[in-house]
Amino acid sequence: MVRMSLSGFKRAAWHFSEKRVPQRKRPSEEKSRETALVVDEANTCRSIAQGILQSFDIDAVGVPTPEAAMDLLIRGGVDYYNFILVDFHMTTITGPETARRLRLMGVTTKILGVSLNHTEEKARAFVEAGADACIGKPLTAESLGNVLQELRNM
Repeated sequence: MVRMSLSGFKRAAWHFSEKRVPQRKRPSEEKSRETALVVDEANTCRSIAQGILQSFDIDAVGVPTPEAAMDLLIRGGVDYYNFILVDFHMTTITGPETARRLRLMGVTTKILGVSLNHTEEKARAFVEAGADACIGKPLTAESLGNVLQELRNM
C-alpha cells in the first residue's frame, strides 16, 4: 500500500496539472505566428483540425473539453489565440453554450463553430451565442482556409 500525505498529494496533483498545460508565450509577448485553440472531444477530429491549421502555419493547441479550454484561457490570457474552433456536440457543455461562456469571460477572439450534420439551426445557435461563423464537418483545408480568411477580414 502506498501512503501519501495530503501535502505530497497536492504537490503531485500540481505537478501533473502543470505538465498538461502547453508552454507558450504570455499574451503581452509578441507572437510570430497566428494561434488557434481547438475544442473537440473526438481525438481524431481534434487532430485533423490541428493538422489543417498547422499546414497554414498556425500554431494549434487542442483540448478535449470546454472546461479545459476555459481553464487554458484563464491561465494564458483570454485573447491569446487568434481563432478558437469549438465543436457543437460535447458531453458537458454544448458548442454554442461554450461560445456564450467564452464571450462572458471577455474573449474577443474569433470563434468558429464546427458541426457534424451542419444545419442552418446549428449555425444560428452558434452565432446567437457569440460565435463569428460556423462550418460543417468534415473539415478540409479548402473549407477551413476560406472561413479563416473571412474571419481575418472581419
